Formats: sequence, structure tokens, C-alpha cells
Amino acid sequence: MEAAETAARQALDLDRTGTRPKMLLGLVLLIQYRFTDEAEHSLRKAESDFPEAHLLLAHLFWARGTLNDSREKINEYLRSGDTLWTPLATAWLKRLDKAQRVVAQSR
Repeated sequence: MEAAETAARQALDLDRTGTRPKMLLGLVLLIQYRFTDEAEHSLRKAESDFPEAHLLLAHLFWARGTLNDSREKINEYLRSGDTLWTPLATAWLKRLDKAQRVVAQSR
């Protein structure tokens, strides 16, 4: 994965304004379980061109424990008009509902 991260950073150095290198860097960081501000920033910059960036951000927020932010990103994906990952997004919303019910019951 280090090679992939290096390649993503090199692509970003070559194209500071494009969203593809930002998307790639954000994805590579998430694959490495690095739910950092840098990953979030990169994916936010890519959202306008890559609807699936919403889902990657949802995963990042879920990993951080900010479930409401995760839910919002899933809903943004569903509103984007992209349908490739709709079944996954819908399943995640159901899991999120269940997780939030469990948390509410434990209080």
C-alpha cells in the first residue's frame, strides 16, 4: 500500500486542481485504516466529481464514531443520482439505524 500512497501523492503533485488524485489519495488512506483529516479533506474535494466519495466519507465518519455525519454522507450519495452503490448505501443506512438503536437502549 505504500507504493499506492506514493503514486497518489505524486499524482497530486502533478495535478493540484484535479479531483481524481484527491479521490485516489483519500481511498488509499482509507484502505490503510487511516481515517485522518487528510483523508477527509481529500475526499471532500472529490465529492463533486465522484459521488462514491460520499460513501467513502460515510465509512470514515462511521470509523470515527460520528454516526450522524455518516448518515448524512450516505443520504448525500443517495441524492446524487448515481445508482451503482445504492444497494450498499441502503444496507448501510439499515445497519446505522440498528447501531443507533443499540446505543440508545444502552443509555
